[in-house]
Amino acid sequence: MLNESGRFEAIPRPEADPQEDFFIQQEMVFSDLRLSVYRDSAGVAATLLDLLPTPNDPSDMQSSDLLRTKTIRTYTPVATYGATAVPVAGGTVGQLGIQGTLGFFYDTGYAGGTNVFSPANIAIDGTSAAHNRGQFKFVDANLTGLPVRVQLGTQSRETAVGLVATYAEIYNGDGTNGFDVRRGYVRLVDPTVTHSVALGKFDPLLGDPASLPIFLIPESRPIGAVGNVDVNKWKSIPQVRYSFLMDELACADDRLEWSLSMEDQSILSDVPSPAGGATLQRYPAFATRLRYQPSTQGFASFQVGAVARPIGVEDAAFVEYFEPGWGIATMGRFELPTQAVDAVYFGVCGGKGTGGYIWNGTNAANFASGTLNTLSNFGAFTAYQRFWGDPQLNNNLLSNFIIGYVQGDAPAATDTQTLHQMAANLIWNFSATSAVAVEYQYGRREVGSGATGDDHRIMFGLQFTPSKTREGDSGSTAAAPAFGDDGPSFRNYGGPSATPQMAPRSQRSGMSSLRL
Repeated sequence: MLNESGRFEAIPRPEADPQEDFFIQQEMVFSDLRLSVYRDSAGVAATLLDLLPTPNDPSDMQSSDLLRTKTIRTYTPVATYGATAVPVAGGTVGQLGIQGTLGFFYDTGYAGGTNVFSPANIAIDGTSAAHNRGQFKFVDANLTGLPVRVQLGTQSRETAVGLVATYAEIYNGDGTNGFDVRRGYVRLVDPTVTHSVALGKFDPLLGDPASLPIFLIPESRPIGAVGNVDVNKWKSIPQVRYSFLMDELACADDRLEWSLSMEDQSILSDVPSPAGGATLQRYPAFATRLRYQPSTQGFASFQVGAVARPIGVEDAAFVEYFEPGWGIATMGRFELPTQAVDAVYFGVCGGKGTGGYIWNGTNAANFASGTLNTLSNFGAFTAYQRFWGDPQLNNNLLSNFIIGYVQGDAPAATDTQTLHQMAANLIWNFSATSAVAVEYQYGRREVGSGATGDDHRIMFGLQFTPSKTREGDSGSTAAAPAFGDDGPSFRNYGGPSATPQMAPRSQRSGMSSLRL
């Protein structure tokens, strides 16, 4: 069980039970992954390593690292010992999450008519798009745009190579492409929990979805955050990533992670093609990141990273031009030292040719007069998150207050130069399955000519997650040890409480320290 410092300690053998010749002898922690050893009269019955965390979704109103709740359920094969069920040694577990969002909004201006509030799409005063100002819209539109998120995963905990995880996140919500795979990857972590390799499609290395505030509409982000952009839709990147994991630095629970990734640039849309020519996507981008987490049992996380990308175009005469693009970024999150449950999130990214690595960012380069020029790009955001009152796992009220800013070179009069965003919301998780929310957003756009446009949006949303696909609710675990969570369990081993309570501050959010 967890002691006062948040570490695991040995559990003494209980009194003999003639109906149950079984007990947990010892629990140990190796680099944040718990190893549980079970013994009966015949010897070792089972061992279990905790699971790798699944990706965070900043538009998941029912998931919180502060409260340690996840909207994905892990199904673990078990063996029965008397009246107790325990995980099968080395077994492969399955993971399932299903979530739907309904809502509606009203725009005083016009931001492209999309579900996601995108200041880069705001109509400029006096333009033809400004005739569309003042729109009411349901998020689900004609049901083709109904935001539905499905998570599927497997994890094998004791293979020859260590931990093996597969994950796919299927999403529908923009009303044009139907369902697509928003994330999908295979991840390996060696038995010493020192090396990690991931291959697939997931968030860019410079970013960290766990360090973003919560929005109502799926795929929303604060402008200025690190991400990939086609303006209307958040995109993950095909990539291969290596991570070197170090712990026990200044303190026993400190963690330092260094990562390197090779990322596909073809998903970016931030370099306009020359007239009669084409944008070249011949080479990948390379990114590196250093992430520091002061305590594996804590919430705080800080990272700094850089990206280098070759930018190329070909003109109508088939002459090729290349210029190097680069960017640096920092992101982080931390709890405030108050009695309340609250946190601060922040991020800054900038460079030349950074472009779409900034959410709602400006173009990375332009081609004019036979010259390819990389453009300056800058983005930043900060957010404050607060749980009001005494939050419980299945009954809590929270708010997010968000400010975002983007600025870039604008070689043409109609190119976006500056974007501003402010947002605030109130989210009520009133049961283990449902949440309702109201949100206000303001955006302002300025183009190279100095002309501007703005938009005020008010929206309401309802999010539903079936209890069979959610960890942490009162019906999520049978009367057996609480295993299969994304990180150490904070419940007693006699099974979950009928009305689960939030874990103490020192015991929260350890599950996020091995996230991608």
